[in-house]
Amino acid sequence: MSNAYSISDARRSLPQIVHDAESGTELQITRRGQVVAVLIGIRQFELLKAKDQSFMQAYMRFREQVDADMLIPNTGKSILHGLRDTGPGREFSFDE
Repeated sequence: MSNAYSISDARRSLPQIVHDAESGTELQITRRGQVVAVLIGIRQFELLKAKDQSFMQAYMRFREQVDADMLIPNTGKSILHGLRDTGPGREFSFDE
């Protein structure tokens, strides 16, 4: 957890705190120095809530959310673009 706010600070900064949570930051809310709540974004919440789904349900949900063209590596619009090293690699020999 990277940020902690007292309840009074959270009231004053609510729009910024909500924006941070939407961006993926996990926020702690404290009362008298003790953590009493955690604020997370909806994406993180849905992931936590979905822990009890089967693999197939999770896979089908992924397919609904992600365009298949975005999964083709080394294309400009791929979410995988730039992850694969296209260099020649390292030298290898089966001899010791």
